[in-house]
Amino acid sequence: MKRILDPDTAIDSDGLFCIINSTVSIMGGLLSAFYNVTFFLFIGASMKNSLSVKGISRLKAHAGVISLSTVSLLIIFGLGLNGKTLYGTCSFAPGGRIPIA
Repeated sequence: MKRILDPDTAIDSDGLFCIINSTVSIMGGLLSAFYNVTFFLFIGASMKNSLSVKGISRLKAHAGVISLSTVSLLIIFGLGLNGKTLYGTCSFAPGGRIPIA
């Protein structure tokens, strides 16, 4: 723990700390984005079906979001797009493939 908290020590991009931190960071971002999209779809479907008796399965919505986020996370890790960012944090790091303005 001392090595992580020492400001003179650089964090290894392939180290266990960076892998865990990028997993939590990327998964949180993916869940947030997919839940926002699902919420808007849920509101639209609720307004469309407001007069009908048929309801929308919340369990399926949660399962879909979590599944989609997990698959996206595995793709990001499979392509090697995680690591240390330009700001020194461990998260989604495209590695120069996406130009920055």
